[in-house]
Amino acid sequence: MTVIPEYTEFRSRNPVYELVRAATSYLLNVNSMTYIGDALEAFPTAELEDHLQWADIIHVRDMWQVPAIAAMTETPVVFSNHRLVDHQHTGYQTDGSVLMQLLGLNPREMREIEEAAVRAADAILCHSEHEKDGLEDTYDPSVPIFIAPAAIESDRLQTDDDVATTPQDHPDDTEYVGVFLGAGTHKHNIDSAEACVEFSNEMNERGYDTHVYIVGNVGNVVDSPTPAENVTFTGYVDELGPYLSVADFALNPTIGKGVNVKMLDYLSHEIPVVTTPQGTSGLGIDSETAIVAERDELIDEFTSAVDEPQRMELLGTNGYEYVEQNHTWDSVSRELREEYYNWLST
Repeated sequence: MTVIPEYTEFRSRNPVYELVRAATSYLLNVNSMTYIGDALEAFPTAELEDHLQWADIIHVRDMWQVPAIAAMTETPVVFSNHRLVDHQHTGYQTDGSVLMQLLGLNPREMREIEEAAVRAADAILCHSEHEKDGLEDTYDPSVPIFIAPAAIESDRLQTDDDVATTPQDHPDDTEYVGVFLGAGTHKHNIDSAEACVEFSNEMNERGYDTHVYIVGNVGNVVDSPTPAENVTFTGYVDELGPYLSVADFALNPTIGKGVNVKMLDYLSHEIPVVTTPQGTSGLGIDSETAIVAERDELIDEFTSAVDEPQRMELLGTNGYEYVEQNHTWDSVSRELREEYYNWLST
């Protein structure tokens, strides 16, 4: 499947691999990751072998695949690490724990599988300095670790003037309009959406006329009664632009872990962002580009900022410029390509 002229996706089905995965996971109820890597190496498809020979560099996402692919080729293999492991706390992230339960894994097994991937790879790619530090502290790898931060396409950089439409039934006379993006219905999104409801209600109680759009499927599962005039749950929408274009601020009161790409959507529309420290993870965002505070301090920090219109405007400008310079795929891929070229040339 050709996505764009420079990017083509091939999907190869391996019946033996699928059989092993099904047998171990569903019939024997054991850790399928222990066996599916071996099956991939022992019974590769001709298409996979052709692509391995053709490539100059190979990114491998799933940790169990890395030793198998590395054993099948002399081409440099990069472990594209998405970190189910929370190295800083020598445990596992919540989302990783769910995956481990589904696969019948325990923390020791998951760590062993990740360590095998680290040892087999010729290089490692991760999202942030924090992740790099965690890998180095945990495994002390002898291979280079590259960083490619989360990014968006350049054409998603927009200002209010770029979006002509506004949401239906938009409260034109509302003083402060906020937005929260929640496409997924996992527990951290639900928790954040409920926190947004509380934020809007408390803002109105303090005398700040506020309305918050909670955009995406998360609104369908939030169990939090709220006055209709304070919050709108949109459910799924085809376009985010109309909601981002009318927002005076964006909310991200998350207490979960991982990279929140929605932050880039907010900042790329010049919207001042109100976020917890967890919401900035892996993005390098600080008080120059967003209002950053613990959840129970967000309203105090926000009301302090809105009383200084110039500060709000500066936050929007700084956030937009920060994403434009550091978090578009154009800039990230260009820098990574140069780093790879230098690495392979040595």
